[in-house]
Amino acid sequence: MFYERFDLSYLLIGAVLVLVVVGHYWLARLWAWAGAIIPLAYLAFVGWLFATGRVSGLLDVGLLLLGLLALVAYWSKARESARKAAERGT
Repeated sequence: MFYERFDLSYLLIGAVLVLVVVGHYWLARLWAWAGAIIPLAYLAFVGWLFATGRVSGLLDVGLLLLGLLALVAYWSKARESARKAAERGT
């Protein structure tokens, strides 16, 4: 049945996707500091993973660091895009 596979992991992935979309809007349109909420929320999630013992090896740590690097790069790129849009006057 479909609901047997629909667990907390799927809900967390969906929530992260929504946060990324909202974070992009904040970064590109409103406030630069608000875009930092997404990486901070990710760090809180990673902290929860460590606290509950769900991180079991070096590969897990590497993938979590890769995710953080991707979020920081995404934030930086969105800030650059917002700065260019402000220079154009749009």
